[in-house]
Amino acid sequence: MPKEVAKTSAAALSSAQAAMQEVKAAVSTLRAKQDELNQRKTKLEQRREMLYDQPLAPADIRQFIGELIDFRAEHYANKVKTTGLMQKLAYPASRYPGKPKRPELAGFGKAPLTLEDVEVALGKPVSCERRGDRLDDPLPVLLRHGEFEFGWHYFFFGDLMKEKLGQLLADEAPEYRGSDANEIGAPIDERRKEIEEINEELRSIASEISSVQSEISSLTGPIMHSAQLMQSADEEAE
Repeated sequence: MPKEVAKTSAAALSSAQAAMQEVKAAVSTLRAKQDELNQRKTKLEQRREMLYDQPLAPADIRQFIGELIDFRAEHYANKVKTTGLMQKLAYPASRYPGKPKRPELAGFGKAPLTLEDVEVALGKPVSCERRGDRLDDPLPVLLRHGEFEFGWHYFFFGDLMKEKLGQLLADEAPEYRGSDANEIGAPIDERRKEIEEINEELRSIASEISSVQSEISSLTGPIMHSAQLMQSADEEAE
């Protein structure tokens, strides 16, 4: 091998080795950052778990009762909206199986609500021939079996329930067992706020970890590719 070629090869090898050392150092720094991020992630997750697991103080228990009543009242209101109460009122399902006044509507399954239905339901006299398929249950809001059974009392009487239960439990406190009394956490609202902040930071950390992993892959990817090419070349030479 000529001296010039040998010198060039040696210089190229030295340059490649120096570049490799720089890549290794960069990858090592990135992996250290990745480990640090993962450690922070673990601590935050543990803190969040603790906030969820700590017992509630008496005031928080009373707050929970009020929130539960409001939640169930809202559930009922949403149910009324999504199941179309106005449509159910306009075309009542609960009618006696008598002959309808308007046979032409028989194919539609339900006859519409009429003034006759209204007057009869209100106990008022009706000056016309009474229909055979009169209303059975004119108000499908408190059905014994149907869409509106669950939660109606929370919707109609929720504020009264909260007031009365609040008065009843104002001076009450549970007998905490074991070490539970010493492990009571911060108020519900404070915990919720901290959990929200933790979740926000965890999302940021996840983004950072993904970015670091991408940087590591961009540095190690070409090296792995070169190694695979060299291995293929050696196998072909054999």
